[in-house]
Amino acid sequence: MRGPAGRTGSRRAELVALYGRALRDALVDPLTGLGNPRAFQGEFARQVEDARRHESSLSLILLDLDDLKRVNDELGHAGGDALLAAMGHLLGSGARRGDRAFRVGGDEFVVLMPRTDLGTASLVAKRLLA
Repeated sequence: MRGPAGRTGSRRAELVALYGRALRDALVDPLTGLGNPRAFQGEFARQVEDARRHESSLSLILLDLDDLKRVNDELGHAGGDALLAAMGHLLGSGARRGDRAFRVGGDEFVVLMPRTDLGTASLVAKRLLA
């Protein structure tokens, strides 16, 4: 039988798990698994400050899906959601290590690429679009 100390430790672990879940829910887009607009704002501010402090580059790719409304009209919202989820998977798995992808609007996505110059960012964007 566990005493008060054991229950306190168990309760603490439960609270830590609940906090982690609440934080994830606050910062992750549930459809795509990418960071949401709130996560983007915080990460963008951190990355800009880091780039200034270290005098390094920071690149950003903004992607907008064309004709999402048409997909929703023709295939229903489940079809549109499937397209958004696939885009989230593509950006999440196709970005380089250190890059961060976010869904910032209904059909808008951003990829932050720290310490990346324009030429490299252009190559990454072309690869993602291919």
